[in-house]
Amino acid sequence: MKNGIAKLLHAIHGKLTVPHGKQSVRQLARQNQGMTNIEIDDPDIHAFERIARKYGVDFAVKRAKSDETKYLVFFKARDADALTAAFQEYTVSHSNHRYFVEP
Repeated sequence: MKNGIAKLLHAIHGKLTVPHGKQSVRQLARQNQGMTNIEIDDPDIHAFERIARKYGVDFAVKRAKSDETKYLVFFKARDADALTAAFQEYTVSHSNHRYFVEP
């Protein structure tokens, strides 16, 4: 009986928790907080994911059907300011690594 109650409580808790960080587009849409998106043309999407997790943004990444190097990053509308800061850090850090030329 005790084991059954523990399983039931675990199942209920799993349904009540809201996912954070990277998640599917469906999970993000189920939270009913509005979604916006940005397009990233860089194939190194993992660098952006690390920075977005650092800023605590709830986001979902989906590859664009038209081009394999383009990604759509969906995020909650309330996380727009945090995502803007994360995207600025990503562009600065990524441009430093990509275009660095020895003098």
